[in-house]
Amino acid sequence: MAPSTLPAMKTNPKFIFFTDFDGTITQSDSNDFLTDHLGYGRALRKAGNADVLHGRLSFRESFQGMMDSVKTPYDQCIKTLLENIKLDPFFAEFYAWARENNVPVVVLSSGMEPIIKALLVHLVGETAEHSQIVSNDVEGRDGTDINSEGGWKIVFHDQRYVFLWLWGFGTEDIADVGFVVISAMTSLLRLDSTLNSQNRNARPCFMLEMESRI
Repeated sequence: MAPSTLPAMKTNPKFIFFTDFDGTITQSDSNDFLTDHLGYGRALRKAGNADVLHGRLSFRESFQGMMDSVKTPYDQCIKTLLENIKLDPFFAEFYAWARENNVPVVVLSSGMEPIIKALLVHLVGETAEHSQIVSNDVEGRDGTDINSEGGWKIVFHDQRYVFLWLWGFGTEDIADVGFVVISAMTSLLRLDSTLNSQNRNARPCFMLEMESRI
């Protein structure tokens, strides 16, 4: 893809901000919430996380199992998340600053784009409608309507495997995404118009590195 066709490059920015979504922009993980409350539950999810960390399962296998356990119609999943997932208290301020200063915000996530976009618009406002999101997607299972019981499944963005070395990211962030990520933040800074963080309750930033073995 040529640089001129990349959404984040359309305004010729000097900087682009790459960020995780679940537990970074939001206070909790939307995929975990779906699994714990509408799927096979917290205990099995945590067991799957441990299997990934100990090499017994790939992330994709574990995450596929989590999402497959959720049979609730997709529109109802989104409705449930809109009612329960909260925004990081400093993100809206940062997002407004980024828009004013031509710093595109690109979301990189192992979640699903329709959920991420719905939550962004709900939590930040209509300006988030056009934010670039690089993530997985969703489709009907065997041609069924995604808004029917058991009717949806996750569609992975890239069928290749990419290995990530992560600091400050949860197991769910070990995404199958074929992009080089420069950096990401596990919690967003409260910023003023000059990005002066003096006397602010700033929380740590963490670097994200990717090692691709495609």
